[in-house]
Amino acid sequence: MPVLKNLGSPYTKNKYTNDVDSYYKSEDSVEKVIRYITRTRKNENRIDELISIGGCGVLTNNGVEEIIYQFNQTQLIYDLDNRGGRRLYHETYSFSDEEIYAIGDISLLDEIAFEICRYYYLQGYEAIYAIHYSEEKHFHIHIVHNSINFLTGRKYQQHWNDLIYKEMDFFNIVCRVYNKSNTIRRTNNVPIIPLYFYTKRNKGIPIENDRYNAYKDYRYGYIAG
Repeated sequence: MPVLKNLGSPYTKNKYTNDVDSYYKSEDSVEKVIRYITRTRKNENRIDELISIGGCGVLTNNGVEEIIYQFNQTQLIYDLDNRGGRRLYHETYSFSDEEIYAIGDISLLDEIAFEICRYYYLQGYEAIYAIHYSEEKHFHIHIVHNSINFLTGRKYQQHWNDLIYKEMDFFNIVCRVYNKSNTIRRTNNVPIIPLYFYTKRNKGIPIENDRYNAYKDYRYGYIAG
């Protein structure tokens, strides 16, 4: 299953902002991280890793400067400079070569990435994505979303166990996009999941279970291949 990782740990030096314990709190965090994922830094030497960018709740056709401006304007309107705190959240969603092969169409990554951004947008947070490929890290999606809700001004709240449930939600997005064929039967509680991602070891027989156990069975090894 694709792996979701939350970046910007408060316990390590942040390589995007060069701050320790920053939580992306510095004033230039938005620009530095967005330029990093869009490969538009000064003297950029990794532009060949960028496949595409997009987003939801932001205009991406007018260049990176416009994206940065929109993020910062939301924070300005709701007085984040005086309130203080984190300015963005940064995640990666990584696919193995086998998972890309199972998906079958690289263009579906754009749709998956957009739907993940839409997941945040529907909660009130501007979000952008950048799809990268490198031999070391393979295909992966960077997702950056604003820490400030553009509707209410409230800060995004994330707890230690949220990543597990968010990973389930993102996996369901992958399954919905994949969607068309090679799926197990749907019950009231089980998401549609490609057979590649979720089949029982004994002869590839699909399991039907509740949503969490279906996820847990996959996450901890009850799969073919």
